[in-house]
Amino acid sequence: MPISSRQPSRRCPLTSRCAEGIGEHAGHHRLIFTHRGRVLRLTVDAAGAIVYRVMFAPPPPARRRVNIGS
Repeated sequence: MPISSRQPSRRCPLTSRCAEGIGEHAGHHRLIFTHRGRVLRLTVDAAGAIVYRVMFAPPPPARRRVNIGS
């Protein structure tokens, strides 16, 4: 792979997370991918078939209230 084709991914990395279902969701896994301000969330069954798919822009970070002095 040429170096130039790898550089964009370094500037806008692809991040991922995985969660395993428990209880009534046992056997399912949730895969979450984030890239360039977009989120792809997949829920797959034990066989790996996609049972739910959604893509969205994440909400903006919550604003934190800072108390200065007391």
